[in-house]
Amino acid sequence: MEKKRTKKPLRKRLEDKADRVFSRYIRKKYADWRGYCECYTCGIIKPLEEMDNGHYIKRSFRGTRWDEDNCRPQCTSCNQYRGGMQDQFALHLEKDLGFGILQELDKRALKITKLTSDDLRAIIEKYDER
Repeated sequence: MEKKRTKKPLRKRLEDKADRVFSRYIRKKYADWRGYCECYTCGIIKPLEEMDNGHYIKRSFRGTRWDEDNCRPQCTSCNQYRGGMQDQFALHLEKDLGFGILQELDKRALKITKLTSDDLRAIIEKYDER
């Protein structure tokens, strides 16, 4: 008997699309004119298509999931296999954004954030245009 494919709920589809659009935006934002990015934590340079959107604070925290201050391009090795290289990520964020950014991101992450479908559509529209 063939298994019936169920469609993802609208909210999950919008969240997935917001992730894709935002990830592409972050990688393009930090890419050079040739489309190459430097990994924020190890420094390797690769085409933006081969990079991930790394998060200092994990994506499960909605308050910082789509926060530009919390995200930078990372190679797959650092992002997925080395746990995001949190110590290096933190050092670079403080160097780039100033002392206190880590505490600020912690506050934003803990803020209860319940996004509606319209909120997710707004995120998609905002980062799709850029």
